[in-house]
Amino acid sequence: MPQQTTLKYLNVLMGIAFLGVVGALFLLKIGLVKNADVIEVHEICGVVLIIGIFGHLVLNRKWISQVYVNRKKHTEK
Repeated sequence: MPQQTTLKYLNVLMGIAFLGVVGALFLLKIGLVKNADVIEVHEICGVVLIIGIFGHLVLNRKWISQVYVNRKKHTEK
């Protein structure tokens, strides 16, 4: 699968995981739900989000290295 297509799917997955984390936390904080299942959803979505962030960084490593190297060259002058 091409890298751009993989990033599109990964971004959607990360967005859904983020909404799951925030939604579950919101339900827990307002006291609407006090169920262990909601806590489990929060934890699973958090893990998926963290893995997605690492995958996103790996897939964008070329861009990250270009930005870092260019910044380093400009500060040395």
